[in-house]
Amino acid sequence: MLQCGTWRRSGLYTRWACELVQNQYIGELKSIEVGVLGEFRVRGGFTGLELPEAVPDHFDYEMWKGPTAYAPYTPARCHFNFRWVNQYAPGNITDWGVHFLDVAQWGNDSDNTTPIAVKTTEVGRRNKGIYDAPESFRIEYLYKNGVKMTMFSTDDSEKLGIKFIGTEGWVFTQDKVFKTYPENLRTTRIQNSDKRLYVSTNHQRNFIDSVKSRHTTAAPVDVAHRSATCCHMGAIAAEQMGTELAFDPVAERFTNNELGNSLLKKPMCDAWSIYAS
Repeated sequence: MLQCGTWRRSGLYTRWACELVQNQYIGELKSIEVGVLGEFRVRGGFTGLELPEAVPDHFDYEMWKGPTAYAPYTPARCHFNFRWVNQYAPGNITDWGVHFLDVAQWGNDSDNTTPIAVKTTEVGRRNKGIYDAPESFRIEYLYKNGVKMTMFSTDDSEKLGIKFIGTEGWVFTQDKVFKTYPENLRTTRIQNSDKRLYVSTNHQRNFIDSVKSRHTTAAPVDVAHRSATCCHMGAIAAEQMGTELAFDPVAERFTNNELGNSLLKKPMCDAWSIYAS
């Protein structure tokens, strides 16, 4: 049994918003706006401009870097802050993106698939230091059902979240924040005859209960994989700003861009490899 960390699936407001969307209380879903944090939240007082240091005796740096290419050691690139180094992670495209795109996937009833196209129209990176992942971005997605989704970086707390926009209204959700238009949607009760979504009110408790019952978790691996794929599609598109990449959700490959396909798996150095047992 496995529970992925996309914990908003155990949130009341998230489930409520997605049920309103899937049951067309906002009319036909047309677009999704996903606002995620832009600026890097660096921990430990690092700046990304630190000079290389000797590796501490207690730290197996070679094992830590794994199959990635060699880079001089500095504590600024390790532990929490590795996510701002593009060789290891594409910044908030994945760090925040996977949590918010997961909600978008749920509301769009696309847990078993991904968008079919992606394009990045804005990308901003720091011009010095080791923190070189995208820090500002605007990524546009298209689903097979015609829904358009845009993930953008923002430092405006009012825009951090997921907004589902339909032909007759919209609903916005982010953790315990819940807004609707028209406003009376906030008092709408989901009917017993409506489509109901998986109920979990505590992500950790849900995992334990699932271990005991052997029932599927709120965020199983196949669902989380699709949400993560959305992030990686965006990160790959960020390497080719302005180019629209077509994606096959079944084959999980780009159909018009070999550079994109080459980035689906980064090369491994030294003796590292992936093998089937």
